[in-house]
Amino acid sequence: MTLINTLIFDFAGVIASDGYWLWFEKNVPDLDRHRNALMELSILADSATISETEFLRRISHQVGFPPDEIRNGILAHIVINKKIVKLIRSARQKNYKIGLLTNFIAQWLRPILEVNRLNTLFDAIMISSEHRLVKPQREAFEKILQMLAATPANTLFIDDRAVNVNTARNLGFDAIQFTAWTSLLGAFTNRNIHL
Repeated sequence: MTLINTLIFDFAGVIASDGYWLWFEKNVPDLDRHRNALMELSILADSATISETEFLRRISHQVGFPPDEIRNGILAHIVINKKIVKLIRSARQKNYKIGLLTNFIAQWLRPILEVNRLNTLFDAIMISSEHRLVKPQREAFEKILQMLAATPANTLFIDDRAVNVNTARNLGFDAIQFTAWTSLLGAFTNRNIHL
């Protein structure tokens, strides 16, 4: 078994709740009708193809809520998973290199990381909108590896989306799709990672 010395985490859906979709599920009754358009808009914003203002304007047009209400609602639905944060802190203490690889609007995420004192958890932070690289693009994975001076064979990637996990595996990473705390712990134990 290959020695894992680097852990890379996704943010929304792993380290924190996915406020974007939680807010829509709570507030947009006919969400299925809008889902594809909202997914497209998310990719455009996460890749900095459109500005935050344009992103919110287009969502507002799509679902009929004011831009500020959308932004504040999404941000209010982002809740940090304290168990995951504790696990990352423990990994750092055991000298694992830790990376954050996330599709996100940087001007939303940077303050969240700051306020919750999460910046110091990571040896490298790769936010899609700052680099114009969005998972599952292989270049996004290559960029975080470069930032961490890591190799795929020694890296475990944790993400809630199958498409991202599959891309990581195709690039030679070990990868886990995060669905629940207990299954994550089991996956770590199976890999002889005891945190």
